[in-house]
Amino acid sequence: MEELDTGDWKTDLTLTLTGVSGSGVDAGGGFSLYTVDLFGTPTAFMSTKDGISAADSVSQAAGKHEHYNWAFSKQGRYDLTLDVTGTHAVDGPQAATATFSFNAGPLAHPVPESSSTASTRLGF
Repeated sequence: MEELDTGDWKTDLTLTLTGVSGSGVDAGGGFSLYTVDLFGTPTAFMSTKDGISAADSVSQAAGKHEHYNWAFSKQGRYDLTLDVTGTHAVDGPQAATATFSFNAGPLAHPVPESSSTASTRLGF
């Protein structure tokens, strides 16, 4: 959200978890989005531990930069569906939905590099 101009938005932008699926979830895994303060105390913004509800959200001002921890409790793929909402200064209320995929742990079938790409990276 830091790429957005603060003057373009009347409200904070809110990111809400609306769905989670994938092999990690199928194996009983969960997802959490949290921060940790200077004393090591975590603050959870999203967690599938108790299901998914409107409480699984985080808001911040456009143009602001934040660091969040994305945690997954089991290895596997997690497909997170997130909604973002806010009120644009000119266009009014705005909303969008997107699904993002994460692989927790090693990939089951890593994609091998071609020999020419590997050689270029090694300086050959």
